[in-house]
Amino acid sequence: MGYDVTLKNRLFFYFMLMSAGIITAEKVSSAVPEATIADTNQQIKTPSATLVQKPNRRSREEVQALIEHAGKTKPDWWDSVSLSYPDTLDLNYPNPANRKWNPKKNVGQYMWGIINENAKRFRQGTKFMHYVYSLNKDDPEVTRRTTQQLGHCYHDLLQDWARAAYWLRKANNRGVKLANAYWQLGSKEMAEEILRPIKSDYTKHGAIIKLWSDMGELETALKLANRSQDPRNRGGLSRAAGDALQRHGRFDEALVYYQKVLDIGGRYMPAFLNKNEVLKLNQNHAKAAIESIRIFAMFDVSRLRDGSFTDSALGYSGAVQVNTTVKSHRIESVKVIKHKEQQYYSSLIDTPEQILRKQDIRNIDATTGATVTADAIRIATAKALQQARE
Repeated sequence: MGYDVTLKNRLFFYFMLMSAGIITAEKVSSAVPEATIADTNQQIKTPSATLVQKPNRRSREEVQALIEHAGKTKPDWWDSVSLSYPDTLDLNYPNPANRKWNPKKNVGQYMWGIINENAKRFRQGTKFMHYVYSLNKDDPEVTRRTTQQLGHCYHDLLQDWARAAYWLRKANNRGVKLANAYWQLGSKEMAEEILRPIKSDYTKHGAIIKLWSDMGELETALKLANRSQDPRNRGGLSRAAGDALQRHGRFDEALVYYQKVLDIGGRYMPAFLNKNEVLKLNQNHAKAAIESIRIFAMFDVSRLRDGSFTDSALGYSGAVQVNTTVKSHRIESVKVIKHKEQQYYSSLIDTPEQILRKQDIRNIDATTGATVTADAIRIATAKALQQARE
């Protein structure tokens, strides 16, 4: 290899920070010789995708070190992003008493309605929340809201897992998001410590069930789905169980759970369920998943012919249209070309990148907080690639 032990240790630390999203590849390149980077990349090359992939494993001490380092340092992009926000915002960040929607005045509504819906402004919004935090350190209630917002920014928008864990812990938020951050950082043990005391999945789309499944604990995920009470009978738990079984290749069992989602309500559906948008979304997802299971079960990238193919699937706010290009039995590009989604977070970028990296449509992690959009992209891609089958 041609480099000494000290450099090897330094490289290991750099790549640990890079994979956690704390530093960029450019910073690594500036710190070590280019030839050494190339050699090291050959050593740590990602293996072929399997049905359930795991993040790089790290010890508790390594994860704690990453989180502490992230909490004490600025992200690499910090200096390149200007602090910009409307002058009309009330930077005291009060909780609006009348809940009247005014994103030009209320910080929380500005983050929800303006920042969350624009991926190009994710970093700008995160820097703005740091500024709001610095202005209100002496107000415990506002500090609680800003730390929660920063946890959301780093987890849902930027997927900077170390900083997400830092701010979620600072907000005393020991829920599924912190567990997911620990898992993404490489500690299944730390994630399980949070998840095991949770006896019922309280989320709209079965996020806790999904995380257990992602961690390779499918039976635990199914037990949780079967014993949990579905909040307002919205179908999220059965949907999550179906998705988990599908990702593990147990397609026949997945169909049973998807059918459970479709069976909710029916002809004599109560009025509150008939107007429940979350139930409608879960039922639309279940229908699309049932239609797509045959595609997932038979998917083989080596049998795809060259060409450009387009199809769509129903997302949160309407059809999500995807175009994919195949060349020499490889998926060359996946692009979302039309959508009406709003709270999609990083799914429009992250989901296509995963499909390209894994050369697969089955084991794709749905972006936290935007599972409906991410699944729509995955299903639309599957339908498009079905056209490419030789």
